[in-house]
Amino acid sequence: MSDVIYTDAEWIERGVVPQCTLDLAYGADENDFALTVPIGFCIDDGALVYVDGTGWGGIVRGNCPSTIVDGPHGKPTNTIVGTTWQGVLAESYIVPDAGSHVEVSGDANDAMRAVVKRQGLDAMFDVEEAPSGFPVAHRFDRFADVYASFRKMLAQVGAKLVVAKDPGCKPKLSAVGIRRCIDDGEAARFAYRITDDTPVNHIIGLGKGEMEERIVVHRFADAEGRASAIQSIFPPHERQYLYELSSSDEAELIEACDEELKELQKVRECELRLPAGEAYEVGDVVGIVDENTGKSITAEVVKAIVRLDAGGRIEISNEIGDVIL
Repeated sequence: MSDVIYTDAEWIERGVVPQCTLDLAYGADENDFALTVPIGFCIDDGALVYVDGTGWGGIVRGNCPSTIVDGPHGKPTNTIVGTTWQGVLAESYIVPDAGSHVEVSGDANDAMRAVVKRQGLDAMFDVEEAPSGFPVAHRFDRFADVYASFRKMLAQVGAKLVVAKDPGCKPKLSAVGIRRCIDDGEAARFAYRITDDTPVNHIIGLGKGEMEERIVVHRFADAEGRASAIQSIFPPHERQYLYELSSSDEAELIEACDEELKELQKVRECELRLPAGEAYEVGDVVGIVDENTGKSITAEVVKAIVRLDAGGRIEISNEIGDVIL
């Protein structure tokens, strides 16, 4: 059972939100929450809501009362909407001095603390005082948001951003090592599908002209799928493909053949499904190694979705980014 705590606009704690459901997401997108309560209950704009001991919380941006109900058992509600802790970081952009970049170096926690202070976010956030053990030397992209910038910086040193709020404290940022959860085939926690084939590696392009005046080009893909005029894969492993653009000159035909050859390399597909009942943090890496073929697939966790029902029961799910074979 978990309680959602709320404050007033001065961030003074006022109590537990009654009879609420919470839908909250953070990561690659969204970074917001909706807190649904009976219509007579409101929370000040600019107040904070959170579940102590977790990274779930944020700042209230508005109240949305509704007397429109669905079905005979529906009741009027107020939906309190807001921005998660991660969303607050994502709405703050690192604006450099003219013609420069913002750069940091040292321990990752110290680097984040310097940026938090620079952005004026230290009134809301603390940063872990203890060293993270992850040294960084990073130049932030110009005009990038703080959340994406921290995630990018930390990923380069094998770390992820964790936000946690303890009772009576500000939410605290810290750099923590990425968790790698790779099945070796025996655990069978992740469901997966792998589709693999050998792609076309020689495209014969036919351009404008007739007979001996016909423009013909040969473009080849190497083992990495890179196109060139040099053949590196030969029969019986060569796979040819005829491509006709009868109105093209040689330069146009080469460009078109290279684009077509690039598309023809896309013969590998994979899908990875996370198990129900397991939760991961944004930045964690999940994957499998197929024990029969030896093929492996991995993906980064890019979103966490938290749902809390009126009985205080929590359901956590995740979304992953591109699956890499």
